[in-house]
Amino acid sequence: MIVWDRLILALETPPRCSLPTDRSVRRLTSADTHYLDRLSEEVIWVGKTWGGPSGLAASGTAWGAFAEGRLVSVACTFCVGDRYEDIGIATEPEFRGLGFGAACAGAVCQDIQARGRRPSWSTSTDNTASIRVAEKLGFKLQRLDHLYVVGIPIPP
Repeated sequence: MIVWDRLILALETPPRCSLPTDRSVRRLTSADTHYLDRLSEEVIWVGKTWGGPSGLAASGTAWGAFAEGRLVSVACTFCVGDRYEDIGIATEPEFRGLGFGAACAGAVCQDIQARGRRPSWSTSTDNTASIRVAEKLGFKLQRLDHLYVVGIPIPP
């Protein structure tokens, strides 16, 4: 068993991010499965809770950012609770820091709030990039917590 320290954040206001007007960020559909299939190992995990790329594409919860003719960032509802939907977000390494992830996550937050639910964000205490994106969107720290992981590795 591994104890994985986590930060739990919540968004109580509309997200502080807008979608680009050039349509480089949009909702993913089943027709986008082939783009999700081509994501790197560092990013493909984002569809795990939906059963993989085809389930994520069909879920209606995913937004993607496109650059250079390919999908470079994805955000989605990763876990669903009674009141909250926790966001999963992943961006290809060479496209990090360019705002793609924040734009996708902001769209996911708007969808969650439109359903009358609350967006949440959980991340490792040392994942400064994730924390920066959450703060950029307006998420506020709710609590420190732990996940107890058994039988699978946690990301470095």
